[in-house]
Amino acid sequence: MSYVQYHHSYSLPRHILKLKPNSLGFLLVLLVSQSHVLVRSEFAEINTKHIQSKQDVANGGEDILIQHDDIKSQSGLQTLKVGATKGIPPLDTNGYIIFCPCMGRFGNQMEQMIGGLSFAKMLNRTLILPPLREDLSTFTTFTDWFQVDPILEFHRVIKGEDFMQHYGESYWPAGRRNGYCRDYVVDNNRCRMKYGLPHSAFWDYFNVDFDGVISFDLIDEVDLSLESEVKLLRKQWIERFPSSEHPVLAMYNVPGSFPSLPGNKFIQKYIKWNSSLLAEADKVKQMLFGGEKYLGIHLRVGEDWDRVCQTAVGVSSMYFASPQCKSSNHGRIFQGMCYPSVQEILDLTKEAIMTFDLRHLYIASDDNPYKEDFKETLHALNVTVHHYNPTSPHLDLIMLGEADYFIGNCISTFTSFIKRERDARGRLSTFWGYPV
Repeated sequence: MSYVQYHHSYSLPRHILKLKPNSLGFLLVLLVSQSHVLVRSEFAEINTKHIQSKQDVANGGEDILIQHDDIKSQSGLQTLKVGATKGIPPLDTNGYIIFCPCMGRFGNQMEQMIGGLSFAKMLNRTLILPPLREDLSTFTTFTDWFQVDPILEFHRVIKGEDFMQHYGESYWPAGRRNGYCRDYVVDNNRCRMKYGLPHSAFWDYFNVDFDGVISFDLIDEVDLSLESEVKLLRKQWIERFPSSEHPVLAMYNVPGSFPSLPGNKFIQKYIKWNSSLLAEADKVKQMLFGGEKYLGIHLRVGEDWDRVCQTAVGVSSMYFASPQCKSSNHGRIFQGMCYPSVQEILDLTKEAIMTFDLRHLYIASDDNPYKEDFKETLHALNVTVHHYNPTSPHLDLIMLGEADYFIGNCISTFTSFIKRERDARGRLSTFWGYPV
């Protein structure tokens, strides 16, 4: 296996070099074009989207494409590794980030994913994709729900299971595993990486114990649309935590803003359901709707949500996912946007059905779906009411994301996932308490 190292101040031509990695020409072109190229037998890295498997290289198979713009370094010195285990991204010497999506249910976890991806992009580190939480102590691998390849179009990622299997012991060995916490958490003696559920279950999933805690007072919330802010924060973080000394940033607090910042919402378009869940949703849609248009609604009701709204209504200007329908801090959260009356729900639903000439209503709710109320209200319009109530929320999320029109709860992060996905596809939506 060949290895190549170069100093990035001496640029390779910007066009793509297409060469066999095991050919003499591969080395000659590099040596001729740059006097500072060194051949060496140590580790190295190349962007995963331009590298084939170790087996392909050994067999003289597919060409490897190397492009200068894809090769970046923190210090100016970067090493390229030609060859990697099939299906596994090569080691990223820029370092890694991992966090536990430990706050709340699905909607909260996905808000945290947007924050984690934006933070990794800002730092130019690979994000270790965490397993996703089904309950306080049960986790499932990321690919049980989502695809990895679309995310790679945005930034480098690796499944947590793959990282620990291939790089965990060599790059992040026991004895050098630290947790990273904000200063105020450490000062209050709350930075216990494995204290209680779901934190302990998450790190036990990887058989990880921590050898120490490192505090920081740096900002970890970044809006990727603000270029100057991104550059400043990247510089501060790299100076404080160079990857040579801190190869893996295992975060106690979820990096990034909660809820996600406006300039990062575009990341949602790279988060795509896996094929098996999409196929299941297609079968349900055909069974329920037979190809006819439908309205999807999310009802966030029940005693727990009533308590949330009692806390927020008339008191807070921003709460949970409310920024998705409130563009500023002006104005308080009102009852109709958080916990509308049954009549308000029925009226807005009927208006949407009539406006867009929809033939079916699909209700997603983990509490009272008001199914009989909807049947009575929509009977004259010949609309069929469905409350499928799957055991998993993922089917509801897909069904609502693909509806011809959608009404959701502005405060709910469950709704915000759907709204971001629909916005990325140019699909129309509104919220309870707002007009169609």
